[in-house]
Amino acid sequence: GSNDIQQMKTLFEKGWRIFCLDHHKIEIENDNPYCYLISNQWQNGMQNIENTKGSGALVTWKFINYIDHEFANQMVSYVGISIISDSMDLRTNLLAYELVFQILCLRHHIFL
Repeated sequence: GSNDIQQMKTLFEKGWRIFCLDHHKIEIENDNPYCYLISNQWQNGMQNIENTKGSGALVTWKFINYIDHEFANQMVSYVGISIISDSMDLRTNLLAYELVFQILCLRHHIFL
């Protein structure tokens, strides 16, 4: 996770470049120079993020959607499943609501 600084330092020193996608609270005082942090809790010093209720799969999907929109569209149903199974509060997260709605409207088999 984003707070695993020592583990990331070890990988960084071996030449790895790490993207850490996280939806947990981040210990901001533990600045991690060994990864590219992508989080719905904290981003580049911004602590006033509106949508902090998403699941880890939602954060990952948003990242994948930025890189490859077509592939992300194929995976959106799994994000919806994670939102339900992680018991995310749909009353406070419009995006989560929309994703669950998309699951209900999908025309492909999501449990293959």
